[in-house]
Amino acid sequence: MPDYINKKDLLRKLSEDCPQICDDKVDVYGLGAYSQYQGDINTIVNMPTIDAMEVVRCKDCKYKNLFYGDLVCENMKIGGIYYVDADFFCKEGEKDERN
Repeated sequence: MPDYINKKDLLRKLSEDCPQICDDKVDVYGLGAYSQYQGDINTIVNMPTIDAMEVVRCKDCKYKNLFYGDLVCENMKIGGIYYVDADFFCKEGEKDERN
């Protein structure tokens, strides 16, 4: 599975780290970034983005429960018990803070 990063966070981190490694100040995109990194910053800014969001897997969800040793979802109690896979997720998932 690929790793995803937040483009704005990466640019902010790069602009914070620049003062430690170069002298030549030229503000790029209003981020306080330096000319030595202008090509890298342009590459990052122009990279395509992915419409992705964090999900809560069933194994980490507050609605999970064990039923005779099997993982079930108690958030979807509409006429029965729903067995779920530990790596499954849904739009209703909420992080179980007890973990």
